Amino acid sequence: MKRALATAMVFAFVLSLSTPVVFALPAPILKLKTGFMDVLTSPLEIKNSAVDEVKASHYNPLGLVGGILKGSFYMVKKSVLGVKEIVTFPMK
Repeated sequence: MKRALATAMVFAFVLSLSTPVVFALPAPILKLKTGFMDVLTSPLEIKNSAVDEVKASHYNPLGLVGGILKGSFYMVKKSVLGVKEIVTFPMK
């Protein structure tokens, strides 16, 4: 029993050292993935900002308009940064 437990502990230790190397993506691929995710999730910024502004405001219609405008700005910003990541992914 002790030998099996010791073997399992050694196996878990060796596996924990090798896991980041096995599952890590190369930097350019990770940059490309991040860029695509930024572009795809950028429209959610409008909803998130609108909800946050409505919760923070005392008068909901003004909070909604402000949230939509702020969310639109954040969406454009996130989309532009995502496109930049996609275009420049081969460069380090």
